Order: sequence, then C-alpha cells, then structure tokens
Amino acid sequence: MPAQTGWVLVILGAAMALLAVLANPLGIGHSGFGWHQVLLLVVGVVVAVAGAVLLVRTSDAGPSSGT
Repeated sequence: MPAQTGWVLVILGAAMALLAVLANPLGIGHSGFGWHQVLLLVVGVVVAVAGAVLLVRTSDAGPSSGT
C-alpha cells in the first residue's frame, strides 16, 4: 500500500508542477509567472519528492510479510 501511495504522490506532484508551468500557455494564467503559480509549483515539487522518498523507503524495506 505505501508504494501505491508513493506513486500517487509522485504523479499528483508532477501534475501540479506541470499545471503551474503550463498555466499561461493553456490560457488559465495571467501574463507573467504569478505567485499562485510559484506556490503551486513549490507544493507540487514537495509532494512529488515526498512520494519519491516514500517509494525509496518502501523499496528498501523489502517485501512485506503481512497479508
């Protein structure tokens, strides 16, 4: 289960970062790179990194013995 959570966080964070970067070309942002985009980019990167850390820690733990 933690591996699935890690992947979800990585994908969600990457999507958030991409949305922040591509907001202006997609027509949903104002001219320039505003503070909303910066905030979304930072949060997206943090979420993606947290998911990657969770994935690495889960893979280091080895296969779980639980059911």
